[in-house]
Amino acid sequence: MRISLINFIFPLMLFGTILLFSSCSKEEEEKGVNFNDPMSSFYWETEDLEGSRLKVSFKNASENADKWEWDFGDGSPKNFTKEPSHIYPRSQSVSREYLIILTVTNSLDGRFNRRSKVLTINPS
Repeated sequence: MRISLINFIFPLMLFGTILLFSSCSKEEEEKGVNFNDPMSSFYWETEDLEGSRLKVSFKNASENADKWEWDFGDGSPKNFTKEPSHIYPRSQSVSREYLIILTVTNSLDGRFNRRSKVLTINPS
């Protein structure tokens, strides 16, 4: 009888251990975390142009996305390319700040993610 009890308990313990380590946490389950969700990420490089203008080249480092929507923070039309460039005016006397927003979407399930950063352009 003792052997059959061990033969029953051991597989049950093994199954419980596998189940414990293969499931997501309760927090992840409640929040609906999906490790394939799009994650918005970007940075930029700048280049001075003639006439008090600044060219900003945006570099997209997003993951799990196939659609992009850029808001350059200056009232210009939105841009839907992966890595756009944009020209900003440069003031002679005051700094200006622009809120840059990148929204990325995974078109397979419609999930999206948004990231914003402030671009400060100092006087020339």
